[in-house]
Amino acid sequence: MPDELTKRPRSKAGGRAKLDGRTKAARLLRDTRAELAGHVGGNPTAAQAMLIGRIAWLRVHLQKIDEGAMRDGGLSPHAAREYLAWSNTTAKLLARLGLKAAPAPQLTLAEHLARRAAETRASAPAAAGVGI
Repeated sequence: MPDELTKRPRSKAGGRAKLDGRTKAARLLRDTRAELAGHVGGNPTAAQAMLIGRIAWLRVHLQKIDEGAMRDGGLSPHAAREYLAWSNTTAKLLARLGLKAAPAPQLTLAEHLARRAAETRASAPAAAGVGI
């Protein structure tokens, strides 16, 4: 699945615009995707990736409405209905994705032993110099 940030819009009017990776919206989109991918264990399934993509886009749109409300001193009735609908959709998608984070990956026995050996080697010179 190609990254949606690099896809060209199908049409100029009403299509999804290509986001420059340096913009605030693009950073929020990228960061949200990364946070949610980590939330599900770092390797989302195809279905989880679809949910993550939709949640990220909704978050960007909700952020734009938030900024407009702060700038304009409130929301129009239309913007308020849009905001409520998108907020509810985001909450439902997050619930479907899972509110409980995936457990942290467990080390294998070999990884654990290698880590312990590295820690022992790192602390050995410091312990040897203690009696000096």
